[in-house]
Amino acid sequence: MRRRRNSGLGWTILVFVAMVVGLLFIASKWLNVPLSESVQAVAPMASAVIPAPASPARTDPIVVTATPAAGQPQTIVVVPNNPPPPSPMLVANDYVLAWSEKRYSDMYALLSNASRSAIDEKKFVARYTAIYDAATVQEIKITPGAPQMLALPNTGRLPVEVTFRTVRLGDIKEANTIPLTYEDGRWGVVWSPSLILKDLSGDNLVRMVPVNPQRGSILDRKGRPLAVQAYVIQVGVIPGDIKNEAAVLKAVSDYTKVPQADIKAKYSKAEPDWFVPIKDFPITQEADARSKLDQVDGVMLRHVAVRSYPNGDLAAHIVGYVSKITAEDLAKLGAKGYNADDYVGRDGIEAWAEADLAGQRGGKLSIVTPQGDLVKVVAEKPVKRGNDVYVSIDIDIQRKAEQVLGTQAGSIVVLDPRDNSILAMATSPRFDPNKFVTGYSDAEWDKILKDEKHPLLNRPVMSAYATGSIFKVITFTAAMEKLGYKADTQVNCAGQWQIPGTSIFLKDWKPEGHGILPFTQAITESCNAPFYDIGYKLNAMDPMILPSWARNFGLGEKTGVVGVQEVAGILPDPAWKLRVIGQSWFPGDAVNLAIGQGFFQATALQMADVYGILATKGLVRTPVLVQRVNTVEGQLVKAYAADEKGKLPAQQATLAALHEGMLRTGSTPQGTGYYAFQGFRTPMASKTGSAENQNPEAHAWFAGYAPADAPEVVIVVMLEGGGAGGTVAAPKARQMMDFLFPNTPPTPTPAKKP
Repeated sequence: MRRRRNSGLGWTILVFVAMVVGLLFIASKWLNVPLSESVQAVAPMASAVIPAPASPARTDPIVVTATPAAGQPQTIVVVPNNPPPPSPMLVANDYVLAWSEKRYSDMYALLSNASRSAIDEKKFVARYTAIYDAATVQEIKITPGAPQMLALPNTGRLPVEVTFRTVRLGDIKEANTIPLTYEDGRWGVVWSPSLILKDLSGDNLVRMVPVNPQRGSILDRKGRPLAVQAYVIQVGVIPGDIKNEAAVLKAVSDYTKVPQADIKAKYSKAEPDWFVPIKDFPITQEADARSKLDQVDGVMLRHVAVRSYPNGDLAAHIVGYVSKITAEDLAKLGAKGYNADDYVGRDGIEAWAEADLAGQRGGKLSIVTPQGDLVKVVAEKPVKRGNDVYVSIDIDIQRKAEQVLGTQAGSIVVLDPRDNSILAMATSPRFDPNKFVTGYSDAEWDKILKDEKHPLLNRPVMSAYATGSIFKVITFTAAMEKLGYKADTQVNCAGQWQIPGTSIFLKDWKPEGHGILPFTQAITESCNAPFYDIGYKLNAMDPMILPSWARNFGLGEKTGVVGVQEVAGILPDPAWKLRVIGQSWFPGDAVNLAIGQGFFQATALQMADVYGILATKGLVRTPVLVQRVNTVEGQLVKAYAADEKGKLPAQQATLAALHEGMLRTGSTPQGTGYYAFQGFRTPMASKTGSAENQNPEAHAWFAGYAPADAPEVVIVVMLEGGGAGGTVAAPKARQMMDFLFPNTPPTPTPAKKP
């Protein structure tokens, strides 16, 4: 028997579908969503019960009725057959959002069919990208106005206020209009170039002319120039003027030493009227360059403002240098308006003060015809010259320090302890920063990189060494503060000292020894045995005592000097040795530290800071290299001074005893600095040092301050593998002191002393 069909269920489904369609139509009117989109989700179900009409399109409404099941009311749903097009606001809003977020491909997808047929997506994206990148647009802010429906059928527009926030030109504001059209069942943006920039039309172009300001100067404490803007002669090529390419390539390559293939690669993609720079030369070579290149068609020479270092290699490691920007630099600095032709600071003050020295970039954004005729200036911003940086060094003292160093690898640091400013910070060997502007040849650069003396290394702050006996001032202080030593405590300055419980003997620089001496005299004569013994005793009391006192003097950490990079050196203690070396701390480690040997290392600037603390009777401060930043008009932008870190936790009696021993170093025959400083009429407190290292000869050190009772100068001399401090470093210190205090006889020939 045939089963009876459940007609009630079928009618229930039909009624449900009709109600959904009706509700969707009502929602579409409220939400401005096309009905066709609203019913997509239920279309499969609806098609089963409401077949598509076969007759021509109707404009009258479709009435859908459903016969209810028994006991149910009849449902009638009226559905419009030809609903009006949806609101254009959905497309307009999506376009505005994509524009503000620079999603150019998403913008393209919202264009009308006619607009997309006029320009393909790749060109569309490329044009937006190129124009906004050239204009240095960082952010686009768009404020929509009230949408407008036009008299023409299915057309509308959205007024917008657009703000382009750029790096070089500031904010560019435009009132623009986004036109829209309804076609093929969808709204789309009617695109033209005016939607990139309001006044851009047709084949016209956007031209950005970036203008860089003059870079600020770097000056010494008296305002004398260390780095300034000057001019070079630049050799370049104008592609459109080349008549004989082979002749141009040969002439330019022969003069600049740039390979012909590299020259051709530089101008091959340039516009015919562009000047393509090949290489810069000092202005002094202009006559020579013109005599060889002026008659070659397509070659041009011009003056170009560049960075100049009028003193050559003087203070080069402090000043630093500039060089051509790299792709890596551009990734970071492009957002600040830098471009591929810019130079940026490298190392030293040039790098540290890049933001101040570079100034405020500017430029002009214009719309021009394909022939280059001006249509409109969209935006223009003047440049602002960079600020000037004043450093604390004195050119005269710096020059003397470099002369005294000569070709010997090493450092000389001169501080003024009254404000802890650096008067000189010399290093050897050095480099000429001008070569980074005009360009090193491959051979020259290879020579620098392979030089075992590392001429690019700023030794006073970037090289740390064992210091030898100039560290003993710290051990002396710890002994008086922690072990109860007095100035007149008698100590045994024997020729050797044995580590208790071992068969290890450590020697003094004087094999026969110095005898029994007052503690202060042990500093004067720099004997080792008492300091070995102090290191051992302090370690037995607490292995951290001596490292902690070294830390009180600022060792084991960076000095905090502003303007140059520096290293912290090494201050070993039990935790450091276990972490870095993987070994336990032994008494011998403390004994080595007590005389500035073993794992301990410090820079020349750190040791100058140590002796500055002694010169000021305990003031712990950062050294000062940068004094101030000024505008070109002389207005102060920022001032720098020594940061007060605190006070050395030592009694004045301790510092006075140490001062007494150091006074005799250069003023009595027993002192290790006497043969260099005999006859020097300005009282000076000093200490010599000779530090064993991997070289056959010791590192030679000298440290001191003068005048002893009212110090104006702290000096540290360090010579790599130079030998004994008393015979090598002390005489160079004497030359510096004769220059700084010109009231003494010439430097005598020293005898061999440590």
